[in-house]
Amino acid sequence: MSKEEIEKLCEEYQISNYTISNGVVDVDGDVNIYNKKLSKIPLIFGKVTGDFNCHNNILTSLVGSPHTVGGYFRTDYNQLTNLKGCPTYIGKDLLLNGNKNLENLEGLENTTIGGSLVVNFTRLSSLLGSPKKVGKNIDIRQSEVFNLDGFNTEFGGLFFSDFSPIYNVLGGGRDNEFIKWIIKTKVIQGKLVDLKRLKWVCSMFNKPVYEKRINKFYKIV
Repeated sequence: MSKEEIEKLCEEYQISNYTISNGVVDVDGDVNIYNKKLSKIPLIFGKVTGDFNCHNNILTSLVGSPHTVGGYFRTDYNQLTNLKGCPTYIGKDLLLNGNKNLENLEGLENTTIGGSLVVNFTRLSSLLGSPKKVGKNIDIRQSEVFNLDGFNTEFGGLFFSDFSPIYNVLGGGRDNEFIKWIIKTKVIQGKLVDLKRLKWVCSMFNKPVYEKRINKFYKIV
């Protein structure tokens, strides 16, 4: 794409305070390309110091997204099947709500998120590909997640999984240490729950165990 073509697209999408280098666009400020019926990111972005808003499109890929976003990266309500091309650094929240075709987190393996990771109302069934670090909360409410396979994220807030199968084991709003112990002691394996180990972990953190609820979704061993 020529410099003139890039400039024309920047004008079309009202992108200002930008520089172009070897076809890559850096923006000092926000990028707002939401509600445009876009099937792909229209430019190749490098660094965006503000928010990057590409929600409410029909994106199936994040290729072309900036590698660094200083603020929020909002890509809710698209048609993403994976997260390849996602920024490797996001200063605030990564918002992925309503991507109905998203089944795992592949593509986030090398991503650091300063705020929260929010993935509500999806078909998420696996945490494979989870990011390296999340500064605040992990929020996978209204998902299809049963276990913590592939999850190795350090996070500074709480883990929310309300209205998901795994909520019946973990409960609501659990911190990083609690999740680490659930993984370390292999409480959940697939759709099996070791009740003795779960009770032991929950006793350390003074958390309740909801055996009847667990039994509806898992086989207890």
